[in-house]
Amino acid sequence: MNTFKRIRELRGLTQKEVAICLKVSVQSVSYWETGERMPSYEKLLQMAELYHVTTDELLGRSEPSENKKTPTGNADGLDEALVNLLTDLPDRDVQRVRDFVAGLKAAHKD
Repeated sequence: MNTFKRIRELRGLTQKEVAICLKVSVQSVSYWETGERMPSYEKLLQMAELYHVTTDELLGRSEPSENKKTPTGNADGLDEALVNLLTDLPDRDVQRVRDFVAGLKAAHKD
């Protein structure tokens, strides 16, 4: 099995969730997972951040830790509901939501 797919499934994410987070099509994620295409360097770095792994782990050079969890872990269906809400929004509005959440996180760090 492709490392990209294995780590995505290990983290409990769908291709659609990954596509939304990385601002790519579901088809792109599928191509990466089947090995038909490789993600750009930028997308590889974003994927590593999303999955909480190193690029070496993504590229199969070392094993990913199974106990790491992504923040999008499907708590009572909330995450899926949020993804569905964001799916049809224009990119600029999705970015506004991301900025808002980043502001909330920053406020709670204090």
